[in-house]
Amino acid sequence: MTDLVDRAAAEAAALLHSLTEDRPVLRRSELVALGITDTTQAAMVRRGLLTRVRHGVYASAALIAGADAAERHRIDAAAAVAASSQPCWALGSTAALFQSLPLPFTAPSTVRLLRRERQD
Repeated sequence: MTDLVDRAAAEAAALLHSLTEDRPVLRRSELVALGITDTTQAAMVRRGLLTRVRHGVYASAALIAGADAAERHRIDAAAAVAASSQPCWALGSTAALFQSLPLPFTAPSTVRLLRRERQD
């Protein structure tokens, strides 16, 4: 059984590596749609192949490990946007990092997003 889970996790990790070149994070539902079950996702997290960035949002562990502070902030911001239940936009230094603009200081420690006020 462990060999089967290991093989599924390795195959899923290879798929994730090719997908995260275009986008840094994927939602749980997107992983399931790709055929990566919840069980395989949990096994990948335990084996250090996948990192949970936010509730229901994951990134490749290799991507996180190789990220500098600015790239880590971009990953965190992308995860916050992916986890949001409504449209949102990057704001301030977070937006500058998304646009690859230079910052006069180190990467910010807080993700700044703007969401529209809820309408009932």
